[in-house]
Amino acid sequence: MKTLLTAVSLLTFATTTGNLASFLNSTIQKNNITTNYIQNKTQQDTIYIDKDGKQITTSEKDLSKINSKEIIQIGFYKNILGEIQVVRMPRTIEKVPDKLPPEITSLKNMFTGATSSIKTFQHEILPI
Repeated sequence: MKTLLTAVSLLTFATTTGNLASFLNSTIQKNNITTNYIQNKTQQDTIYIDKDGKQITTSEKDLSKINSKEIIQIGFYKNILGEIQVVRMPRTIEKVPDKLPPEITSLKNMFTGATSSIKTFQHEILPI
């Protein structure tokens, strides 16, 4: 309710001062910047549960040597070929999220060296 009142107040102010077009253009530009950032995201941290049950966030690209059975959020990064590459999973991994982040374009070496039975997941394919 507070957000609605704030928006109405800002629109009323913009209308009465004759700056409605300027206000709306500014708002649209801010939203486009936010949308472009989200659509062009090239890196995301991995969140996993460590052997002590603690939730850990890391920007590491190779998690193969950590002792973790569960990934909460799959990380990715832009590789030297310009692909959005998923990080390498721990060798002891057993559980990953059901869906990959839509930004990922390469699964190279994701499970290289993994020794556990891995829960399957789906990569959500977005239309071109």
